[in-house]
Amino acid sequence: MDGIMRAMVAGLSEEASAAFLEDCLSCPLCRKRLHSHAAGWRCGACARSFPRRGDYIDFVDALPSSFRDGLETDFSEHYVLPDEPYWAPLVTVTQEYSALVPDVLARLVPPPRRCLDIGRSLVEHGHIKPHLSAYERCLSVYCVLDPDPGQLECRDPRIFMARGIGEALPFADASFEIVLIHATLDHFVDYSRALDECRRVLVAGGILSIVMNNDGSWAKRLARKEARRRRIEASKHHNVFLTATRMVEELRERGYSIVHFRGLRYLLLPASILNRINRAIGSRALASVMRLSNRVGAALAPRLGGDFHLLARKIGEMPDRDRGRARRDAL
Repeated sequence: MDGIMRAMVAGLSEEASAAFLEDCLSCPLCRKRLHSHAAGWRCGACARSFPRRGDYIDFVDALPSSFRDGLETDFSEHYVLPDEPYWAPLVTVTQEYSALVPDVLARLVPPPRRCLDIGRSLVEHGHIKPHLSAYERCLSVYCVLDPDPGQLECRDPRIFMARGIGEALPFADASFEIVLIHATLDHFVDYSRALDECRRVLVAGGILSIVMNNDGSWAKRLARKEARRRRIEASKHHNVFLTATRMVEELRERGYSIVHFRGLRYLLLPASILNRINRAIGSRALASVMRLSNRVGAALAPRLGGDFHLLARKIGEMPDRDRGRARRDAL
């Protein structure tokens, strides 16, 4: 085991991933260790089988209907970018921030850094996205979990792909140093159970990274009627709407300390206005305006951005929920 752990320090490798799976892959229901065979993995305790389907292992089909009721399994339309001119500078600014996160994680978490990505946030077309390539050096093991089989294309043998859900993770306790939930928590059928599962698979001192739309942004507070209309429209694909403050409280109740918090996307203007600004000053200038609004907004009102990113460190045992509510305080 010491040799495996030392090998994990050097970055992603196929060997480290294989050794990790043999040691940490477990049944999402009885949580007993799984055993590999030619067609996939099998639980020796409950006899459930989890087949390989192309590039991924399928953990969804074997789940009871109670887990699968209401489960969304086609997210293809979520990855189609809007045909709006302002979107290009917004993507540029978002990617610039995302590219900084691996260095932040490297400072917070010593190697080995085994990572679970619930929602495929780092991967596109089967590879880690170019602007996120620093993760390849930062991480020792990288596992992707997504309920949509259409999103589980893999062309990198160092990456483990699994079709699964956050409410029933197919990994043993304390398997990961890092868990990512980037732009997916609001799609979970039972986000509370998923947060508990994330805590279970994190090691003590591990980091949970959440990127999420903020239901308490300054724009939604000012335009409450429009916020309600958008919330109704979004409820076709979103199961929960949380403010930044509520998310911080949820994590503190589960025994986390917030070690990084950043408000994002503060230039919350109607698309028509952003497009006119884009035509008037150009995409590069609009991107500069967006960067400036994000810096000022994050400094003055970190919980009022359109989105937020937080890093929470797992500490201690799961606290009593009632005592946790009484101990709520401001970030």
